[in-house]
Amino acid sequence: MFLLINLNANANFPTKNDDLFSTSPLTSSPFKSSRSYTDAELRNESIISLLVASIVSILFPASMYVWNDSIKLGRDHPISIRRNCLSISIVCLISLEILFLFRSITETLDNSQGQFSSLIALLNYRSYSNYLDYFLRCLLVPIFLWLVLFCGPICFENSKILIKLKNFKLISILQRFRFSFKTNTLISIVKFENYQFLNFFRQYIFAPLSEELLFRGVLLALLVPFWSKTSAIFISSSLFSLMHIHTFIVTSFLRKKINLNESFVVTIQCLYTFLFGLIASVNYLWSGNLITPILLHFLCNLIGLPEFDKIFRKKSFSILTIVAFSIWLYHFSFAEIMESSNKIKKLENFQHHQRNEICSNRPAYRRGKRETAVKVFTIADESFYLLIHNVPKLCGVNVIEDLRILFSRYGTIDRLELVDFPQKEPFTQTYLIRYHTIAEAIRAKKSLDDYELLGSKLHISYGPELETTDEIEAKLKARQRYVEAKLAQLHNLRQLKK
Repeated sequence: MFLLINLNANANFPTKNDDLFSTSPLTSSPFKSSRSYTDAELRNESIISLLVASIVSILFPASMYVWNDSIKLGRDHPISIRRNCLSISIVCLISLEILFLFRSITETLDNSQGQFSSLIALLNYRSYSNYLDYFLRCLLVPIFLWLVLFCGPICFENSKILIKLKNFKLISILQRFRFSFKTNTLISIVKFENYQFLNFFRQYIFAPLSEELLFRGVLLALLVPFWSKTSAIFISSSLFSLMHIHTFIVTSFLRKKINLNESFVVTIQCLYTFLFGLIASVNYLWSGNLITPILLHFLCNLIGLPEFDKIFRKKSFSILTIVAFSIWLYHFSFAEIMESSNKIKKLENFQHHQRNEICSNRPAYRRGKRETAVKVFTIADESFYLLIHNVPKLCGVNVIEDLRILFSRYGTIDRLELVDFPQKEPFTQTYLIRYHTIAEAIRAKKSLDDYELLGSKLHISYGPELETTDEIEAKLKARQRYVEAKLAQLHNLRQLKK
């Protein structure tokens, strides 16, 4: 249950230098790494993460053939079903261990709380303040959008009642798997020997749980630190699709020939599973919780493959299907994925984030309009990134827009987002802002430190620990040019005096 619900947890999807929904990898980090990556190291880690993800994917179907008579019995034999459930369960445990080791070695995992807690935070990276938010974002909204996406096939199955799934298909499924409450039947169910129960368990319970844990949770967690969001979704969906054709490959190998009719059916199955992989991945990244793709997988198995060839024969159902798909695609592509206002990063607290004591013994000639702390910054302390502390947490007020208007006076803002800072005053929040140039960040900090916003006095600190190696290099080169310009100016003044 802990794998499915994550309430009041300061957990985010840990990427190396990337927020979760950006289109390019490695720009900032929810769990800050202890080292930075060069471009060459990043390419190597990307290849390694892809290889590890591929190996984990291959383990999934390969585990079904470790038994000597698995091919002879077939996948639908009760013994095969029990064995496959056992094998895949072991593979899931192994894949979780591989994930933990890989993220620990690459230093993209906050494992300070232990392996189990770290994996929970990794797979369920989005935190929810209450059960209502959790229910809406992880359960209700995905189900509604899934029904919107499939409203064309649903209306085709029953054009009179929209939400009927083929005369409420759940009834037909329950009829198909209804059990007589006889003593021998109940004993066979308890012993895990009843075929109807085994088939129901495999298709509607075990398959959604195991496949979503592996192909959504583990694979995306392996890929996201070193691949863009789009690439990670396509890679995991492709592997998910390819791992569903193992039966066809084994059968063709034993026959030593390929059946064209079967290959066509398998191709359609691959395309459908690939499409479902995309949908499940997007929903998982949107909700941040594994319960969402598991639920959608269950609904997908419940509905089955829509008969698109018959649906597109009728114009009304064709238009409804296309419009519904467009609405769903717009919602996730533009309204949710590309916006970063809901992502919350977890930052560490360092000494340079703290407010210094106010200095009250300055000489009179050095005193300004207001008393300030003694602050001495070197180029190493200054940064493109600023942390805005003590921002009031108010309901019904668009605080982030007020901050954007205020801080945009001092330069171009590349990013402004809410972050999870460990030590903050009650009823306040901390925001992270990145300016386009370091001079703009310095000017904003100098002007707005101790600025009063909505009744709260802001405290602004630099965030040099968030910088990448490229940003540090750009910062040092900019300072070098500044020093060279000042030296040239001093040299010209000396020449004029002579």
